[in-house]
Amino acid sequence: MVRRYYLPGVKVEVESERFYPYGEAYFHLLGYISKITFEEYKRLKEDGYSMEDYIGRIGIERAFEKKLKGKNGVIEIERDAYGRLGKVINRTEPIPGEDLIITVNHNLQIKAYELLKDKKGAIVALSPKDGSILAMVSSPSIDPQRFIDGFTEEEWEKINLSPDKPFLNRALQAYPPGSTYKIITAIAGLKSGIVNSINDTVFCPGYYKLGARIFRCWQAKGHGNVNFIKAIAYSCDVYFYTLASKLDIDYLAEVSKEWGLGESTGLGWSEEKEGLVPNRAWKEKILKEPWYQGETVVTGIGQGYLLVTPLQMARVYMAIANGGYLYKPYVVKKIKSLNGNIIEINSQIEKKLTLNREHLEWIKEGLLEVVKIGTGRAAFVPGLNVAGKTGTAQVVS
Repeated sequence: MVRRYYLPGVKVEVESERFYPYGEAYFHLLGYISKITFEEYKRLKEDGYSMEDYIGRIGIERAFEKKLKGKNGVIEIERDAYGRLGKVINRTEPIPGEDLIITVNHNLQIKAYELLKDKKGAIVALSPKDGSILAMVSSPSIDPQRFIDGFTEEEWEKINLSPDKPFLNRALQAYPPGSTYKIITAIAGLKSGIVNSINDTVFCPGYYKLGARIFRCWQAKGHGNVNFIKAIAYSCDVYFYTLASKLDIDYLAEVSKEWGLGESTGLGWSEEKEGLVPNRAWKEKILKEPWYQGETVVTGIGQGYLLVTPLQMARVYMAIANGGYLYKPYVVKKIKSLNGNIIEINSQIEKKLTLNREHLEWIKEGLLEVVKIGTGRAAFVPGLNVAGKTGTAQVVS
């Protein structure tokens, strides 16, 4: 700048730029920015946006756009009749956006990304202490730096038309939960009084018969006699078919919604789906048909019309782990302004769930047995108490 008189015709322009050091691992969490469109400019110009601005598209970049943007600077310069620039009349300095301090554990985030690399899926990790997001990864992914550096026309078309849908944040999309939902059916059975002992057994021959219909267990040869704990541990379909057949679908839907299914988690991201918890009124309104008992049976094992997001199910198991507190998930814990002021964002309890303490212990015991002797043995870690639940969804996307 100080020697620019030696370089006639050369001017220096200063601009801000995003840099994403961890690329694909944080794409769906952090999001990306791209050039503002003319339609967006017309809508946002009163908020200080210019046609040169970039705007957040997904993730934190979009959810916290107003905090991250700051304010553009303005320079007013005299220009003579020949178009030559003269003295500066007025100058307003730009104001940087605020800093966001997030809750994510970087090591967990990177590990989750590595586990999902070259696969389709999502991993969500929540702290049972306060609902903070420790990791959230969706795969396939894109390096957000590419939106800064730019794509060729061929690259952009390939990404947009890809059947892998790399823009899709699968952690916030709704899918049939499969057997991970059986824990909700178990809770409904306990709350209703249908299950009042962990020692009561159901015989599983490998199928469940309802009228003329046959519902198969995933274990073709059956599990034999299973009690409440073993039913969770071995994910016995017949046990949960039997339990669901004794439940009213409207009551099962009520318990599901009490535990945060079928509605937004409160994260506040536009990408998040609410999912679907079906009941009689829903089916009559949408499908113009009555509800059938067989539909309750398949709902009890997490199939049928039921749709939940991975984040919603993570909250269910978070609440089991912490004794019944359903927190709103959050990813930004502090907002720091340019002058050093820090706004703390505290966790929020959405509700304290009503579940008998003894029943909660039964559920925890069942989830521990899943990993010790059941369908989740691959997650066993010597010396640690690891609890979990396996599940297989009907739909892949």
